[in-house]
Amino acid sequence: MIRSELAAGRNPFIALANGGAGHVVVAHDLIEHADGSYDVEVYDPNVEFLTSELGDPAAHAEREGDRSVIRVSPGGFWSHRGMYRDTWRGASREMVVAPLGVLGRQPVMPTDPFGVVSLLVPLASGASEVTQVTDAQGRRLLDAEGELNTDAKTRLPDAAVVPTATGDDSQPTYALSRKGTYTQTLVGTKTGTGGTALLAPGFGAQVSGLDARKGTRDTVRLGAGGVDLDAALGGDLRVALAAAAGSDQFGADVRVDGADAGGHGLDLGRGGLAYENEGAGASTLRATLSWSGKRGTPGSVSLPSLSVPRGGAVSARPARWGRLASDAVVITVRDARGRVVRRVRFRASQARRVARVRVTARTVRGTRRTISVQARFRSVPKGAKVLVSVHARRGGKLVKTDTRTVPASRARGAQTYRFPVDLAKGRYRLYGSAVVIRDAEVSSGSARRTFAAR
Repeated sequence: MIRSELAAGRNPFIALANGGAGHVVVAHDLIEHADGSYDVEVYDPNVEFLTSELGDPAAHAEREGDRSVIRVSPGGFWSHRGMYRDTWRGASREMVVAPLGVLGRQPVMPTDPFGVVSLLVPLASGASEVTQVTDAQGRRLLDAEGELNTDAKTRLPDAAVVPTATGDDSQPTYALSRKGTYTQTLVGTKTGTGGTALLAPGFGAQVSGLDARKGTRDTVRLGAGGVDLDAALGGDLRVALAAAAGSDQFGADVRVDGADAGGHGLDLGRGGLAYENEGAGASTLRATLSWSGKRGTPGSVSLPSLSVPRGGAVSARPARWGRLASDAVVITVRDARGRVVRRVRFRASQARRVARVRVTARTVRGTRRTISVQARFRSVPKGAKVLVSVHARRGGKLVKTDTRTVPASRARGAQTYRFPVDLAKGRYRLYGSAVVIRDAEVSSGSARRTFAAR
């Protein structure tokens, strides 16, 4: 099915099972080998692109060519390194392929189909544990022994533990009333990071990256549309938010780097994304907004890095969610007194500096080859950093890589960059890319091709 779906221009889903855990990735290429084995190159949401890869081809090749590949043996046994603690492995029955069409024309959030429950999912980080959950009226989920509270006067109405397929209840999932705001207390069990998640009708949130030490106490309040944190130590926080309103599906993937101890609040809805920094110091906000719905084109936009002062706030309001990838997002940063310190109309399309990239190769003599990257640039500003890279893979492994820094003054119109390399006889997958970086603006283009070295 992978071959036929890709040949038809569709990207199938692949669901992997590893013990009691599971993960879903999206296939975008298939490399078949003579012995009957094959590699599936995938998009893995856990292996997102990092801007640091732009100047580090080896790190880029490792994340793209190693962690983002499922390797399948002739007998059907597979392995996937991903970003797991240990490489996942399994038999063919534990790797299920599904066509893109199973989602339908309008995907919806994976909340309870009848809208009757919320699911509270503590993350199995190993560094903290949920010791209590309360609602706005102070009613408690757990009793003094850490078991489900059954006291009629103090218990959360309709709360229950959701059984797991493996029977492991060390990190239980709780079913709660469909509506409400829930505050969790997380207590550190050792040095590391912790987090939690809530999946409710029309809203989902996942929090991770809370620094923890034995005995530290964090509180996380999750409710419709928002998250409020009171962090004992702070950390490099990551918050994923999803909200639904009618046919509109909103998403925000947020990083708060250098978040100090104290309060941090995030909200998402039709009005956009809002962040308040009540921590002990300044923080750096990075966010990607996404949208899908019936009235527009699904799209996403990555906002520039924003420095948020102590007591300050940020709002990011798309002009039109239905044209998120092309229309402006109005970003406003305020200080602790509410005064505007920065306001900008940011467009994702403003960073279109690389119009086209091609990669070719030829044999010079013996094993000596030349890989050429042809790039067409548009309006590269003075002071921008321009990187042109190539790398060659054989059998899924990186064998050659090179990066060249080009003066911005020479990145004009159509340019060709030649890289001499030594490649033995064989079949290679070649990749070429050109990247223009200016402050928070990044524009790139890439190409690939198969080269038979003789």
